[in-house]
Amino acid sequence: MARKQSHYEVLGVAEDAGADEIKKQFRALARRTHPDVNPGDEAAARLFTAVTEAYRILSDPDLRRGYDAERALAARAAAQAQRAAQAARGAAPPPPPPTTSTTP
Repeated sequence: MARKQSHYEVLGVAEDAGADEIKKQFRALARRTHPDVNPGDEAAARLFTAVTEAYRILSDPDLRRGYDAERALAARAAAQAQRAAQAARGAAPPPPPPTTSTTP
């Protein structure tokens, strides 16, 4: 199963990107992938939808904080599951990931 791209990956920005950089990248991608510019191109339409959704989340500070918190929780859960699976196989588990605060 393919891993779903993060909103940061969809827009091609770093996780610490500022609002201006996110907006600039969104506008460039939206212009290139807009259905009016690419009539009949389903791949471009899907990308436009993904770009629009990524911008909607990342441009709103409250939604972005929630999104980042969910991603951090999912990463910790995945690491914990990996450690449990390795322990079940008798392998030495990797060290736990560092904890980070999600409050500004």
